[in-house]
Amino acid sequence: MVVVKRQHIVITALVVLVGVAGYINWQYRDEDTADVASEDIVYNEQFDLTDEAQTAKKLGEAKYVNANTAESETDYFALTKLEREEARSKSIEILTQTASNPNFDAAAKQAAQEQIIQIGKNVEAEAIIESLLRAKGYESLVILSDGAATVTVKFDGLSDSDIAKIKDIVVSNSNVDKNIKIVEVK
Repeated sequence: MVVVKRQHIVITALVVLVGVAGYINWQYRDEDTADVASEDIVYNEQFDLTDEAQTAKKLGEAKYVNANTAESETDYFALTKLEREEARSKSIEILTQTASNPNFDAAAKQAAQEQIIQIGKNVEAEAIIESLLRAKGYESLVILSDGAATVTVKFDGLSDSDIAKIKDIVVSNSNVDKNIKIVEVK
């Protein structure tokens, strides 16, 4: 019975994380639309798009890119974290459907539940590692998957000492001990 309660807690925590990711996504979309002033919008009543032209516009839509590198790096980390959460949400949704589908055998359901639990453990470990790295002065993005860790760090000129600190934090707060990749973003 304890295992079932633990699984429910993990699943509930993951659902909350999905909700938070959705809220953050909603906030970013509101900020993007707030940046456009009403006087910047030009209406042309003579211009009529056909359905094909509207579809083509959506597929190849242009987006304003700010040349400020500090801001774009921060956006990189925020957007990548958001994309990571969206991908996990989709994975969890598929795994939850698999675990609750009566057409799958018990082994497939158990494997899906174990993967959900592992995703929950990875989410928790990534948050702890990112928090500890932030406390040490490194803005980072951590991705744990299949016994490997990828740590993207915003830092100019990582020394051997910096790399050792980062690896120590990853090893001590996850089940990863050898496959640690550190990517430096300047």
